[in-house]
Amino acid sequence: MDERKDISDELDDLMDAMKRLEIRYEQYFSGTEKREPMQERERITYRIRRLMNLSVTQTDLRFRIASVSSRFNTYNQYWTRILRLMDEGRYHRGGVVHRLPETSSAKSKPLAKPASEVDRLFGELQQAQKEGKIDGKVPSLPQLTEFLDKQRAEIRKKYGDHEFEFAVQTNNGKPKIIARRKD
Repeated sequence: MDERKDISDELDDLMDAMKRLEIRYEQYFSGTEKREPMQERERITYRIRRLMNLSVTQTDLRFRIASVSSRFNTYNQYWTRILRLMDEGRYHRGGVVHRLPETSSAKSKPLAKPASEVDRLFGELQQAQKEGKIDGKVPSLPQLTEFLDKQRAEIRKKYGDHEFEFAVQTNNGKPKIIARRKD
């Protein structure tokens, strides 16, 4: 048997399984799936650990294994964060709503817009990269979501409860996400 081909096939299959798991989690978070796909997540975790423990001499395969592991860990952190927010009551299935802690003076406004804004910005970043307007890598969807949540909180602290929206600007090959006030 060709060990290189076996590992390569396993990595391809693992990437497909991760994509299916990503879709299942998005369905769970949106409310269309009733149960969290924990068993699939555990199976993929086991498979990745098994691959990481192999002693692979080929550099390209070691790199692919590390890349797959890193990607899965990023999604794992994102899913864990959303599940924690759900447990705390700060995320509602079917419509993403992150809330600031309650204050005595007024109820908090949502921090995160529905996922469509994040998807729109992510698409704009990817399009700008395809057109060569951005040098380097586009952040992942979980990284972008986390970044926007932090920016919303900071903007609300500085400027209050004004309505605003985000847009992507590129300057000398560097992407910049700006906030514009809605009037």
